[in-house]
Parts: sequence; C-alpha cells; structure tokens
Amino acid sequence: MKVKYWFMSKERIKQIENKEFSIQKNADESLKILKETINILNRHSIEYYLDFGTLLGAVRDNGLIPWDNDIDISLFREEDYHKINEVLKDVRREGFGAWVVTFYRSIANRKIKLEHYKKENTFVDFKDIQFTDPFNYRMAEVRNKRKKFFSKKKKNGKNSMDIFFKYKKDTKLYWMAENRVHSIDVDALGDELIEIDFYDMKCKIPKNYDEYLTQIYGDWKTPHKGWVEDDGITEIIYNVKDD
Repeated sequence: MKVKYWFMSKERIKQIENKEFSIQKNADESLKILKETINILNRHSIEYYLDFGTLLGAVRDNGLIPWDNDIDISLFREEDYHKINEVLKDVRREGFGAWVVTFYRSIANRKIKLEHYKKENTFVDFKDIQFTDPFNYRMAEVRNKRKKFFSKKKKNGKNSMDIFFKYKKDTKLYWMAENRVHSIDVDALGDELIEIDFYDMKCKIPKNYDEYLTQIYGDWKTPHKGWVEDDGITEIIYNVKDD
C-alpha cells in the first residue's frame, strides 16, 4: 500500500474536521439518505453493501466514523446496474438529488481541470479504463437538496451518498475513485452478504468483510484520524505543522 503524506496547518485540519460526522446534524441527514436509498434498493430487489469508510465504521466502530464526511455503498451484482435509473427516479421522489456518473464524464471533467490548472497526473485517461466501456456507470450520487452540510462556522456543501459500480475482469474487481483506477482480488469481496444492525436499519455488508477491508486498508482495525477511510486505496496521513 502506498502512503502519501500531506503537510497541513492546524487551521486547515480544523476546516476539514468542521465537515465531519462529529456534527450530529450531518450524521442524521446522511443516515436519512442511506435509509431511504436502501429501502428503495430493497423494493427493486437489488443487492448492495456498505462500503469503504461506511463499512469500516459499521464493523469497527458500530457507527459512522466521526471524521468521515459521506456515505458509501456499492451494488453487489453487475446484472443489477441497468436498474439504477429506476432506483434514482424513486430516490428523487423522496426529495433528494440523484444522478449517475459515467467513466467518460469523470475523465472529461479531469481533462477540463487539467487545462484550467495546468497540472499533471490529475485525471485517468481512457487507456487506463480497460475493464469496462467508458460510457458505463462509474458511480451514482445522492445528495440532500434541501439542507446544507453543517460546520461549526458556516454551512458548507451538501450531505451525500455515493453508490459505486465495480467491474470484474479475470481475477480482479475494478472501480474508479479519487481520479484513479483501483482493484482488489475478486475473492476478497466474496459472493455472499450478511445483514447487520446499523443505527435503526438492517444493512448488508460482505460476509468476507475482514479480508475485503484488509486488501483495501491494510490494518483497518486500528483507527487513524488522518486516514482518508473512504473510496480509495491510499492511506493519507496528515502531518501537522505549526501555523
């Protein structure tokens, strides 16, 4: 696992922490999004599982990670991916914003940003998307349109949930996040889900969650407050420098 070190001032870390689930209103609003969405997925007979930081918090901390700032789930079977637009219609009827993002859109957006900022290595090119068609779904996003993400100083952003689509090729399971292509062994996810109690919900997680989280995070059982425990493979540790 690669480890990147980002040096941040104490003030910048405080700004990040202001967007966390340590603020109860943020957690409450995001859990509403999760609850409504999984109810709709269940009605459509679509298998899903808690993923990334949300899965990590569920099995390790029995709740949301306080320094996380969104909900992550993934659809379990590729054959259900074509149903997502009907699911999102129902999600929008509940008052949320919801849409799908293709690999093409993600790549195009990165190229636009590259031209704007003149930086290198900020996007994934088509040649790196070899496990699926560029126009296939990369993820779906659900947002709370009515309420902002609360911080201690001001309202900033919107409560959100990401729904990931992963693709099997040979012995690997692929997805794209944080501008990069990621993969793990297919066997790490396994082919069976189990149900757990998560707040006032019954949520599904991989039965093989220990091996799955180990492949993604390494030592996932030890909390790291600076660890970006979300949809990527890379561990990022914030080293504090004085202002």
